Amino acid sequence: MPKLDFKPFDADNHYYESEDAFTRHVPKAMQSRCVQWAEIEGRRHHIVGGKLAHAVANPTWNPIAKPGAIADFLRGNPNKIDPKTLLQEREPLPDYYLTSEARIGRLDDQGLEAAWLFPTLGVL
Repeated sequence: MPKLDFKPFDADNHYYESEDAFTRHVPKAMQSRCVQWAEIEGRRHHIVGGKLAHAVANPTWNPIAKPGAIADFLRGNPNKIDPKTLLQEREPLPDYYLTSEARIGRLDDQGLEAAWLFPTLGVL
């Protein structure tokens, strides 16, 4: 690969919201109107508008599928593998997915100038 005279920019980076992301800056009296957490049979789930949300199967993201797990699927799935199978190999959620300080360190490690960040739980 030729040497670049600039640092690359990541235009499709996603962050994973912390558990208090939807309530951190909301007055306590209004927090019941926000996304809430519930534990059901040992698993954490979101409650939205008083109803159990099913938009995200694993809203804590921990453990998480490894980076690049669906790369072949996004390239047309040449081996016709069930996408759920591709997501089975998991690892603990790294700090750089949750905290800005750790993410900046990761961007530096990757030699990136900057990144556009998109929410993951925005589907809620």
